[in-house]
Amino acid sequence: MHTTDVNSLIRNSESFPTCFQQLVKDLLACGKAQLVARCIKAISLIRSWNQNESTCFAAALSLLLIQDDTGHDSSIGEFERAIGERSRQLAIAVAKLTPSLSSTTKLAVDSTVLTHHQDICNIIAALALVTHESSDPSTMEQLNNLFRIVSGGVCQAAYDFYLSSNVLLALPADAHQSALRQACERVRESRPTVAPCPHAFTTHAFPQPYHEAMVRLLPSLSRFQQIPNATLYEKLCKHALGISGNRYHLWLRDLLKVGEHSRNIDLDLQTHFWRSASECLTSSPFITALHDTFLPNSRPEYDVAIRLVKEVGSVYLAPHLDMPNKPLTLLLYIAGNEDATTQGTSLYDFNKAAPETLRLSKTLPFSHNSFLILPRTTESFHGVEAHRLSRPRTTLHLYLQHR
Repeated sequence: MHTTDVNSLIRNSESFPTCFQQLVKDLLACGKAQLVARCIKAISLIRSWNQNESTCFAAALSLLLIQDDTGHDSSIGEFERAIGERSRQLAIAVAKLTPSLSSTTKLAVDSTVLTHHQDICNIIAALALVTHESSDPSTMEQLNNLFRIVSGGVCQAAYDFYLSSNVLLALPADAHQSALRQACERVRESRPTVAPCPHAFTTHAFPQPYHEAMVRLLPSLSRFQQIPNATLYEKLCKHALGISGNRYHLWLRDLLKVGEHSRNIDLDLQTHFWRSASECLTSSPFITALHDTFLPNSRPEYDVAIRLVKEVGSVYLAPHLDMPNKPLTLLLYIAGNEDATTQGTSLYDFNKAAPETLRLSKTLPFSHNSFLILPRTTESFHGVEAHRLSRPRTTLHLYLQHR
């Protein structure tokens, strides 16, 4: 590492306790600049999550216990004593989760420290992030072992975060811009079908890694709310299939609003991803592509609303028209049954001579990462035929609304 980089690390450590500054100098003298950089980065990350200092320094100590093999016992010991017993116990609790430690660091752990799930979750998350940045295969294997053990129940939230961060960090730096370009291309390349009503169905809406990130970073069901008339929906499903169904939704604006004030690191990841995804889907290039392709004769001034919809147990939506103030609805099929050729949106023939009679015309496949685009007309009746779900069915609904 260049002298300027080493000096930068020393400057970055100046806001930390004196014992850590001395440890930094000792490690740098032994050529351990990368380890120092990881420690400082881990502390800075946890500080940015508004966590207390004891958790910050526990992260640095756990990283030292896992990765340092140069025998800085005196420096590390002084650092341990200075940061306090709680930090020490947290660090050892994290470090003991990996089997690759030397016997000298396998110290007794107060079992009560394992009840501090959120603290351990934050530490493990920070280690995962700084290790991803280092791309050190041996360290990655250590942390993979750690997370396998964590997934056994010590701290499931940390493991979930690790899986999410794996997907997110694997995306290229321009992932959202690439997703926007491909989505615009797919919309403009689509050929609207007239019968039984104007619509277009297009696959590969986004690059596959982007769609996988979208699936992995879906908010949990606890974030959703039951739709209005949820009781009626449940009764209709039960009448049609003999089993209840539940339908939930989450407006993206509500998800992003909550995420702004959250200290939950998993929600931070979701918020980061979905904010950028929302910016893509509401951007001028994407809305212009929808307008030019499907609403060329309409006034190009719209508000955009986006929500995630999740059906559980069973699904049934009676044929209906969207409200007149919504000239276009776009559905993105995100996640559901793998074999779902008959579980997408159904379109119906409308007979003006007998408007009370609607006949099923076609059903689109519930094909993951596909758009169904429906401009509204007086004949664009659509719904979902009744069927059971072996796993939740998740879609994104984008509405263009007249201002």
